[in-house]
Amino acid sequence: MKKILLFACLLSIGFIACSDDSGLSVEVTSPDNGTTYAPGDAFDIVINAVDDVAVAEINVANEDLGLDFTESVPGTNPSVNFTLTVTLDPNITGDNTFEITVTATDSDGNTEDDSFEINVNG
Repeated sequence: MKKILLFACLLSIGFIACSDDSGLSVEVTSPDNGTTYAPGDAFDIVINAVDDVAVAEINVANEDLGLDFTESVPGTNPSVNFTLTVTLDPNITGDNTFEITVTATDSDGNTEDDSFEINVNG
């Protein structure tokens, strides 16, 4: 009986310690990769994140653009559609390419990234 109890405890610990990270995905559906904008333009970033349990957070970032936006997702929502409107600095000069990274985090702390590039011609 002690061996069965020990086995059951070890099995329970194994299930608790193993977290599933295969269910999280994130996709930027807009803008298209390589879209060109002018300084001062505003555009929408449209994001779809899906997890087998719950999406907890969405982050959109690019250091050169000063972009670091994080949105917490309340509750246990397994699917999130999110739109962020970004206005580019009107003082950007020259022709530039910026890579913007979108990171989704699930309720277990797993992360997935998607990124896209925009061109800004100033």
